[in-house]
Amino acid sequence: MAQDLGGIWAEMLPTNKEEALFIAQLLCDGGINKYNLSCGGLTKNLLNDFTPYMGLMDQESLDAFLEDKIKRRRVKTNSPPLVGSPFLISLLFFYFSFFILP
Repeated sequence: MAQDLGGIWAEMLPTNKEEALFIAQLLCDGGINKYNLSCGGLTKNLLNDFTPYMGLMDQESLDAFLEDKIKRRRVKTNSPPLVGSPFLISLLFFYFSFFILP
């Protein structure tokens, strides 16, 4: 019993057994190399087309983000470590236990 595939499926699926076998061979045995096909330029253009819509950064944005992150880390490591230091935690514990809680 054959199914009626309309719309995009009718256009995208192979129309006969030979096309189906060719596509299966392309997928299974690395046919891109075997048949001397190339999609090098296609890949870059495809990525450029849909990368912004996926929420991914382009190379320039990624470089700027990483540079900013490195600068912030340098500033953070050059400043005295107050947040999370044992002295500050002890001081806050002492202050809350004797002045705030009673």
